[in-house]
Amino acid sequence: MNSVASFIEERRRELHRLMEGALLHVGVREYDVGVTKRRGVDVYDPEEPLFVVKADTSVEVDDEMLGFIVENFRNRGYEVKHTTRKGLRLLMLI
Repeated sequence: MNSVASFIEERRRELHRLMEGALLHVGVREYDVGVTKRRGVDVYDPEEPLFVVKADTSVEVDDEMLGFIVENFRNRGYEVKHTTRKGLRLLMLI
């Protein structure tokens, strides 16, 4: 695996751990988290979101929970470009 692919995989794993930790911190105990790299995206463009983080939760994520989760990612140096909530599913472009 080349160094760029290796770096991207490390970031993907870190995002997965951060999302799981944030959900546990806000009190969500049952969840399914997935992080995928978006296809066809220029990995060298800092303005383009590279990952989609999906979390299916047992309870609906409210505004306060979402604010904490987004701040958690920002504190680790990630820029959250877009968030979408659809019932029990949370989608984030990072």
